[in-house]
Amino acid sequence: MDDYRLPEQGTSFFGVMACIVVFVLSLLFQGRGCTVESYRATNALTVSGYTNATVVDRSNFWVAFNGCDESDAVAFDCVAKNSQGQRVRLKVCCGAIIKSCTVRVP
Repeated sequence: MDDYRLPEQGTSFFGVMACIVVFVLSLLFQGRGCTVESYRATNALTVSGYTNATVVDRSNFWVAFNGCDESDAVAFDCVAKNSQGQRVRLKVCCGAIIKSCTVRVP
């Protein structure tokens, strides 16, 4: 029977560099919402029938945990007046390039 041995278990330079590259790329893809302007959120609210819309806060990272879809790039927290004249808090989720904005009522 042949004597089979596993190769030496060591950390190579290329293995460490691959891990660093994957980590940096994952951070870049999570921060893709930095390129989305806030006027897209106010336009989406205006088209949906809200008035006096203002953006209160935005989240560029891990937007799936902020009430948006995984395909969204940024989550905007907004305040606007509905059709009855009441001030309401809303969340607007926008994609980076192709996907448009979605208005969500929390």
